[in-house]
Amino acid sequence: MNENSYYSLANKDLIAAEHMFKAELYNHAARLCQQYLEKILKNYIFQNGEEGDYLLLSTHNLPKIASRIEELLNIKFEKDDLYHLRLLKDYYFDTNYPGDNFLELDYKMAKEALDFSKSFKEKYEEVLK
Repeated sequence: MNENSYYSLANKDLIAAEHMFKAELYNHAARLCQQYLEKILKNYIFQNGEEGDYLLLSTHNLPKIASRIEELLNIKFEKDDLYHLRLLKDYYFDTNYPGDNFLELDYKMAKEALDFSKSFKEKYEEVLK
């Protein structure tokens, strides 16, 4: 597998998220979880998408990307998975940039993001590879 593929970079993000969580850098950990999810989903689009799907490679909207993957694979992500994708969708910006929407995550919120990302990897990695 190419070291600079979406798949490879996604897995590096998840490893980094675990390190950030252990260092109690919860915003960084959750943002890296969001990036893991975004890249693992985009990997499938990049490898298998149709011409118009490549616009999805420039969005951070996890539910939108996941919806297209459901269509391409003729699958349904579990309701809980879709909930978490919606929850983590905004972490790319809201845990990273100051302003009205800035979020300061605590242990519990970051742990939820990390646990979900690991669970998502276990459930869907083989199909999204």
